[in-house]
Amino acid sequence: MGPYHYCLLLCFVPLSLSKPQLSIGDHVAVVIPPAYETEFQGEATFIDHGGSAPDFKAVVVVEAERGKYSCSFAVVFGEVKVWKSNHLSRFFVDRTCELELTGGGDLRLKDSADRIGWSSGTAGRGVERLQLLKTGNLALMDKESSIKWQTFDHPTDTMLWGQSLQASAKLSSFDENSTVIYTFEILHNKLALYLSHNRRKYSYWQMKIPRDRNISYARLGSAGLKIFDRTLKKMAQILIKHDEKARFLALGTTGNLVMYHYESQEGKFMDSFRAINGFCDLPLPCGQFGMCTLSEACLRMRFSRNGTAVEMVEVEGVSTVLMGGSVKNLSKEECTDSCIEDSSCVSVLYVDGDGFGKECFSYGLVGGVKQVERESGFHFFVKVSGGEGKKMGLKKRFLIVGGVVDGLAVCLILGGLFCYFFVFRKRREGLATEIA
Repeated sequence: MGPYHYCLLLCFVPLSLSKPQLSIGDHVAVVIPPAYETEFQGEATFIDHGGSAPDFKAVVVVEAERGKYSCSFAVVFGEVKVWKSNHLSRFFVDRTCELELTGGGDLRLKDSADRIGWSSGTAGRGVERLQLLKTGNLALMDKESSIKWQTFDHPTDTMLWGQSLQASAKLSSFDENSTVIYTFEILHNKLALYLSHNRRKYSYWQMKIPRDRNISYARLGSAGLKIFDRTLKKMAQILIKHDEKARFLALGTTGNLVMYHYESQEGKFMDSFRAINGFCDLPLPCGQFGMCTLSEACLRMRFSRNGTAVEMVEVEGVSTVLMGGSVKNLSKEECTDSCIEDSSCVSVLYVDGDGFGKECFSYGLVGGVKQVERESGFHFFVKVSGGEGKKMGLKKRFLIVGGVVDGLAVCLILGGLFCYFFVFRKRREGLATEIA
């Protein structure tokens, strides 16, 4: 079959012009609207199995971002994008967004000026077609149907049923309102969730493996995520909590790892497993400089930054879910002094309680902070600028803000009950008397 060309002017209605695969010389071109529209998002389907829902399709996507139009292509499962070419970087275009399988076998995303925004790097490797497999794997193949490149080898934030990830592989996700990066990593001795910020890395969830075993790879099966050792023997698994089979596992923008099944009656994907169930146990539930209370409310920590002196202010009754490298056998003063001397340090957690050794954890951000029992053995300090005598004042001010918020909520509830029982009820009785 000879080359074909789609030229589409995107609008706010679904578009679907597709065939089973892309062959050498085929390309899909999407014309960008001339006037910028802030909320604009459109897609054109170029491979679609056309099976029963939910099914996979491959699409070219144009989205309005930061005053420009970004160009990408993706694999979509139902309504969920499970693989995206722009996961790590954006490609902005002016007139057209074009996906082409060149004569040399390279899959390229480019614009009208032939600027290349993404490439598979498979030129000269005998590629003859791009095919979307039933598993959702988008693959470049040669004439013997050998895979030369596939999305399963380049995971973004999602792992599909039947997909395997080797040890050292990872999924990644980004908090759009912050500079942090979340990763789910398969290591030789554990599975772990990490938050990375300014070249520092902190864990906040992990599943350890016995010391005498090493992970070779993990595969998502119908019952959940299966972990295999180097002898290809299953050594552990994370089971889903539902009779329906697992369809995909995704690392969300909140940093939580979730497995999903499909509810036919509801017509949508629903979660079957969550690595983190408590809101306050998420890495940044209240953002940076936010604190998650025992009632799962968010408070904002504010500190005075007047003056030139630098000191560590303790916020009583809190800890953090973020765990990084620690230094043992330090005193509390040595722990806080080490942060003052380190320009990249913003906060520290000092642990010294029953069942704990003396450990000092250093952080380059104030995050994952949550309220704990006062006598827990956790001491959380934040680096601030200010003069002598600020420490106690700041401590009291923060605790008062927390008390005011909780007290205000109680007052609102009691006030509402008072209005109902005394005001509205009196009015209703008066109205009944007038009618009578």
